[in-house]
Amino acid sequence: MVCFFFSYASADKNPYLDRFYAELVDEVRGRSGLPVEEVAFRDETGLEPGKNWPDELEKALAQCRVFVYLHSPTYFGRPYCGKEFQIFKNRVETHLGSFRGVDGQPSMIQPIHWIPTADLSQTVPKEVCDLQYTHGDYGDDYKNQGLRYLIQTEIRTYEKVKTELAKRIWAAASLDLLPEAKLIIPLDQVESLFPMKQPIQTSRSENENNRNTYGPRYAQFLFVAGHPDELKQTSRKNLTPYGENGGEDWMPYMESLNEDIAAIAQRAIVETGLRYECVRCAKDFDQLRITLERAEETCKIMIVIIDIWTLQLGDYNNVMKQYDRVSFYNCVPIAPWNFEDMESKSNYARLKNLLELTFPAKVDGRGFTDLRMEINSLEQLQEEIIDALSRTRAKILRTAATRMISDDVMPIISAQ
Repeated sequence: MVCFFFSYASADKNPYLDRFYAELVDEVRGRSGLPVEEVAFRDETGLEPGKNWPDELEKALAQCRVFVYLHSPTYFGRPYCGKEFQIFKNRVETHLGSFRGVDGQPSMIQPIHWIPTADLSQTVPKEVCDLQYTHGDYGDDYKNQGLRYLIQTEIRTYEKVKTELAKRIWAAASLDLLPEAKLIIPLDQVESLFPMKQPIQTSRSENENNRNTYGPRYAQFLFVAGHPDELKQTSRKNLTPYGENGGEDWMPYMESLNEDIAAIAQRAIVETGLRYECVRCAKDFDQLRITLERAEETCKIMIVIIDIWTLQLGDYNNVMKQYDRVSFYNCVPIAPWNFEDMESKSNYARLKNLLELTFPAKVDGRGFTDLRMEINSLEQLQEEIIDALSRTRAKILRTAATRMISDDVMPIISAQ
């Protein structure tokens, strides 16, 4: 019987997560005195070659005493993460009578606030939304930015949070309140707590429950990258860079770094000291316009990163053509190239023509908010994002200052 089950979306896996998981296991091992193999399970731990990983995973879910999940936008969009959550939730409710466990006792379900999420109330059951995923003694940076941010920028705070998390996990596990489940439904037969896809979210709906997220310290990212199933309709053969769901999962430079676009964007956020938000790419321009207008109204930075292959899809292409006809002073579009991808390199002329036909105004323009497309490497993309964030923030601040001055002008009284 393992102390805790570690549930996470595979797309969130990167060196920072591997480091945190290893250190968390060691911290709990030190407090519990358990052999390391009895401390934790995640779907890449302790599996011998030839074993069927779902069987091992189901066994761990039936035996674990605490369920630790990685709270992130990606996690709540993964049906299998929802299945894992549902199985453990059923165990808690069966043996303790309540999803929340026993009053006054540490919770058997422990969230790790990895990356901040938008409003989940329309996609996730209320009882899950209501789980307290942060605590006052963890500090504001953990609440607002998440643990992934802390592990890169605030090591002392990260160490403190990690220690507190390990204390909570062991405090809950040491109670040993959950017996092993004798019969567990196979994962493929479990109904997921989370949907296959989250519905399109506009900035307005995302911010109605968070009215304090205002101003250019917030940067919203919109990733125009189709789902792998959608891209099967295009001439694109290699769909691996699009991960499971496209969008945030898209890996524009998979050959040099197996990291998704959301992680690349968040590295730029760390460099500039801003706060990351992600909005879904609408396939209807009216919805996209609401998103863009709301970002402008709230003085937030908006970065649109475009996968050129996705422009072959009619819905995305139509939306981007209409976006080309409007201009928002706080919004910068970026279309990176990857010449290490042989398919993109061999189709360069066709893809460039597609880009120019989709964005005739923004390609030919010389303005600040016109398309940035001379980007041929991961390093250049990182630099462009940082430059766009810094310059857009400065522009928003200048615009806000100008408005304040104009609002404060003394009226001129004409002579009679």
